[in-house]
Amino acid sequence: MRKKKFLKNRFKKNCSGFTLVELLVVIAIIGLLGSIIFVSLRESKAKSRDGKRVADIISIAQALNLYQNNKQRYPCSVSDSPCASGETAVTGADNLSAKLKAENVISAVPLDPLNAGDYRYFYDSNGQTYTLRYCQETTINSRLSQDCNNTTQP
Repeated sequence: MRKKKFLKNRFKKNCSGFTLVELLVVIAIIGLLGSIIFVSLRESKAKSRDGKRVADIISIAQALNLYQNNKQRYPCSVSDSPCASGETAVTGADNLSAKLKAENVISAVPLDPLNAGDYRYFYDSNGQTYTLRYCQETTINSRLSQDCNNTTQP
């Protein structure tokens, strides 16, 4: 009799912990929530970069308008003598940046938040008019497209 009671107590289930299945379910739920949050943060970062791009293009356009008021023309995109047009990337050391900084209409020409590959600002001008081209990663603004064909002109 005593032997049976000893075996019964020895193999009695202890219900104070979680089962393996319960732990796996919790881990799966945490992983799913983490991946949803990660995707959401990545999209919000892209929207933030797109918002900065729009603000940067507005700043450059305002500086170009100030330059045009002072010089009666826009800076040429390639060279000044003679005024040669052709799309060039805005790098901070290009002709547009040099002219805007020399005229003190902008302290530093903003660059694209990614500033790599297609994600740059591009400028083209013949002196009479200009085109600023830039890329958008999202459709944050219904007037803009999610590609590199967004332009601003005077």
